[in-house]
Amino acid sequence: MTETGLKVNAATSAATVYEALAAQADIRRASVSGVSVDEELVQLIRHQQAYAAATRLVSAADEMAKAIINLV
Repeated sequence: MTETGLKVNAATSAATVYEALAAQADIRRASVSGVSVDEELVQLIRHQQAYAAATRLVSAADEMAKAIINLV
């Protein structure tokens, strides 16, 4: 049960970090005219990592809900 809580905490922290990084990338991109393929690729990778972190968070929450239901 503790392991699940730690996973949720880690996933939440990772999602927060990746959201901040994505916001910074958006601000930087908006300040430059034109499209940089490298920046777009970096942003895509960041969004993929944020999605993966969110997926882990949902999975951990699902596991916790199942564990709580099984305790009853």
